[in-house]
Amino acid sequence: MAKKLTKLEQYNTQKQQTDQQVHHLNAVIGKADEEYQTLKAQYEAKVRENVLQGVDDMSEADRLADAVEAAEKVCRRRREEFASMQHVREVMTVTPEDVIEEYHAEIAPKFKASKVTPALERIRAAKIAYAEAILAYNCVKREFVDFESEYKESFGESYKYRFGRVLPEKRAEFDHYFLRSGDLDRLERDIVPDLLKSEVQY
Repeated sequence: MAKKLTKLEQYNTQKQQTDQQVHHLNAVIGKADEEYQTLKAQYEAKVRENVLQGVDDMSEADRLADAVEAAEKVCRRRREEFASMQHVREVMTVTPEDVIEEYHAEIAPKFKASKVTPALERIRAAKIAYAEAILAYNCVKREFVDFESEYKESFGESYKYRFGRVLPEKRAEFDHYFLRSGDLDRLERDIVPDLLKSEVQY
């Protein structure tokens, strides 16, 4: 079963066909005008020649005059055909209003449901998961600070530094796990932050 054409596809096909016809008629009109102007120039030249030479035989001039008249009629007829074609374009089967109506009623809602909404839901799920992960980390961090304090307070100041670091403190460590506002700005501009390029699939 053939795929149903959208109104836009129908409109574009219809427009292409009429545009081709208009282009053809323009070429035909141009050719008819050129032939008319050529015959008219020949007729006027022949009349001047006969007058200057005093020629009584006007048969050639008459023949050219008849040809000029016929060519002029052809020009008028071609322009009438062109006007009819322009009218056909105005009453095309599929109109811009039809295309817009289908876009709002079918095309945009379908695209939103199949593409936009799922993409947004993924973002929202990731947003919730990220918020929950940070809150969970904050809880672990508080727990560790209390846990670490027990050890450090059991010894003097000279021993505290020997316990080392467990939580991320340096910028590179922090950036490895957390998104900064600048990262979000880059992502919105379709730029993957450097630290994520090797891991993000897109």
